[in-house]
Amino acid sequence: MDLFDWHEPADLVICSNVLYHVEDVHGFLRHLKELTKGTLILRTYYNLGDGDNDWTYYGPKRPVHPHPGTAATIFWRPTVRTLEKELHEIGFKNVKVDIQHEIVEMVCS
Repeated sequence: MDLFDWHEPADLVICSNVLYHVEDVHGFLRHLKELTKGTLILRTYYNLGDGDNDWTYYGPKRPVHPHPGTAATIFWRPTVRTLEKELHEIGFKNVKVDIQHEIVEMVCS
Protein backbone atom coordinates (compact mmCIF):
# COMPACT_ATOMS: atom_id res chain seq x y z
CA MET A 1 0.00 0.00 0.00
CA ASP A 2 1.02 3.61 -0.38
CA LEU A 3 2.59 4.80 2.88
CA PHE A 4 0.79 8.14 2.55
CA ASP A 5 -2.46 6.18 3.05
CA TRP A 6 -1.25 4.76 6.37
CA HIS A 7 -2.04 6.91 9.43
CA GLU A 8 -1.66 4.64 12.47
CA PRO A 9 1.57 5.45 14.37
CA ALA A 10 3.83 2.68 15.62
CA ASP A 11 6.56 2.35 18.24
CA LEU A 12 8.99 1.09 15.59
CA VAL A 13 8.92 2.08 11.92
CA ILE A 14 11.30 0.46 9.44
CA CYS A 15 11.73 2.03 6.01
CA SER A 16 14.33 0.18 3.96
CA ASN A 17 15.27 1.03 0.37
CA VAL A 18 12.09 2.98 -0.32
CA LEU A 19 13.05 6.66 0.08
CA TYR A 20 14.69 7.03 -3.33
CA HIS A 21 11.57 5.63 -5.05
CA VAL A 22 9.34 8.44 -3.73
CA GLU A 23 8.78 11.61 -5.75
CA ASP A 24 7.64 13.70 -2.75
CA VAL A 25 10.63 12.77 -0.64
CA HIS A 26 10.24 15.66 1.85
CA GLY A 27 6.55 14.93 2.42
CA PHE A 28 7.42 11.25 2.80
CA LEU A 29 9.97 12.01 5.53
CA ARG A 30 7.47 14.23 7.39
CA HIS A 31 4.88 11.44 7.14
CA LEU A 32 7.38 8.91 8.51
CA LYS A 33 7.92 11.25 11.48
CA GLU A 34 4.15 11.39 12.10
CA LEU A 35 4.01 7.59 12.02
CA THR A 36 6.93 7.13 14.44
CA LYS A 37 6.06 7.07 18.14
CA GLY A 38 9.45 5.69 19.16
CA THR A 39 12.16 4.75 16.66
CA LEU A 40 12.52 5.03 12.90
CA ILE A 41 15.08 2.86 11.13
CA LEU A 42 15.68 4.40 7.72
CA ARG A 43 17.93 2.71 5.16
CA THR A 44 18.61 4.20 1.75
CA TYR A 45 21.18 4.65 -0.98
CA TYR A 46 22.97 7.97 -0.77
CA ASN A 47 25.23 10.17 -2.87
CA LEU A 48 28.69 11.32 -1.90
CA GLY A 49 29.08 14.94 -0.91
CA ASP A 50 29.03 17.06 2.21
CA GLY A 51 26.65 19.89 1.34
CA ASP A 52 23.87 20.94 3.69
CA ASN A 53 21.20 20.96 0.98
CA ASP A 54 22.21 18.27 -1.48
CA TRP A 55 19.34 16.23 -2.88
CA THR A 56 20.04 14.90 -6.38
CA TYR A 57 17.06 14.33 -8.64
CA TYR A 58 17.27 11.52 -11.18
CA GLY A 59 13.92 10.42 -12.55
CA PRO A 60 13.33 8.73 -15.90
CA LYS A 61 15.28 11.33 -17.91
CA ARG A 62 18.47 11.00 -15.85
CA PRO A 63 18.64 7.31 -14.88
CA VAL A 64 20.94 6.26 -12.07
CA HIS A 65 20.36 2.54 -12.64
CA PRO A 66 21.08 0.54 -15.84
CA HIS A 67 17.75 -1.34 -15.77
CA PRO A 68 15.12 0.91 -17.43
CA GLY A 69 12.20 -0.36 -15.33
CA THR A 70 14.08 0.27 -12.10
CA ALA A 71 15.63 3.54 -13.24
CA ALA A 72 12.20 5.02 -13.96
CA THR A 73 11.29 4.64 -10.27
CA ILE A 74 14.41 6.19 -8.75
CA PHE A 75 13.87 9.88 -8.10
CA TRP A 76 15.95 11.31 -5.24
CA ARG A 77 19.19 10.53 -3.45
CA PRO A 78 20.53 12.71 -0.64
CA THR A 79 23.98 13.07 0.81
CA VAL A 80 24.30 11.57 4.28
CA ARG A 81 24.75 15.00 5.85
CA THR A 82 21.68 16.41 4.10
CA LEU A 83 19.46 13.51 5.14
CA GLU A 84 20.66 13.67 8.74
CA LYS A 85 20.01 17.44 8.82
CA GLU A 86 16.49 17.02 7.45
CA LEU A 87 15.66 14.28 9.96
CA HIS A 88 16.66 16.66 12.76
CA GLU A 89 14.66 19.50 11.20
CA ILE A 90 11.46 17.44 11.09
CA GLY A 91 11.74 16.63 14.78
CA PHE A 92 13.97 13.65 15.45
CA LYS A 93 16.22 14.52 18.40
CA ASN A 94 18.67 11.63 18.02
CA VAL A 95 19.94 10.35 14.68
CA LYS A 96 22.56 7.59 14.72
CA VAL A 97 24.31 7.21 11.35
CA ASP A 98 25.82 3.94 10.13
CA ILE A 99 27.24 3.87 6.60
CA GLN A 100 27.24 0.36 5.13
CA HIS A 101 28.91 0.44 1.70
CA GLU A 102 26.37 2.07 -0.65
CA ILE A 103 23.62 2.23 1.98
CA VAL A 104 23.23 4.52 4.95
CA GLU A 105 21.19 3.38 7.94
CA MET A 106 19.84 6.04 10.27
CA VAL A 107 18.28 5.11 13.58
CA CYS A 108 16.12 8.04 14.66
CA SER A 109 14.27 8.79 17.85
